[in-house]
Amino acid sequence: MTIKYAKAKTGYSNNGLPYVRMGNSSRNLVIFGGGPDFEHKPPSGFMLRMYTSSFKLLAKDYTVYLVSRRSGLPADYSTRNMSNDYATMIKEELGGPVDIMGLSSGGPIAHHFAVDHPDLVRHLILAETGYSLSKKGKEWTRRFGDLARQVKWRTAATSIIPLMYPSN
Repeated sequence: MTIKYAKAKTGYSNNGLPYVRMGNSSRNLVIFGGGPDFEHKPPSGFMLRMYTSSFKLLAKDYTVYLVSRRSGLPADYSTRNMSNDYATMIKEELGGPVDIMGLSSGGPIAHHFAVDHPDLVRHLILAETGYSLSKKGKEWTRRFGDLARQVKWRTAATSIIPLMYPSN
């Protein structure tokens, strides 16, 4: 099922990747989403409004696909495995090559993607990312996950504040 919201469409790729699509250009920008994603479904409500607001300027020049990881990933599923999932989607549905943005924890996925699938990359953009999570980043991700599994979204969202604005 596809849901339309504020010039955006949400849905799933043929291989099960949730996405938000905005814009109507022949140029495609695929953003490998960052942050922990425990719902593994297309965003709605507040999150959809946040994404459409954040990427509306890019949607003037691109068709923007903000793509997330599929559900049911085993514990040992690597960022390289995830990059292969994105490659399948891009080959089958967009025909590649496309512009790729690795955002936050989507950056390590984009690193693998660029190395393993250079034929699908027109331009590579790495934003707010590194090649791995820091010790504090891993601790925050685990804490966020614990809170998200308890459906404590507000507490989970505010748990990042000390990481972004340390007191010392």
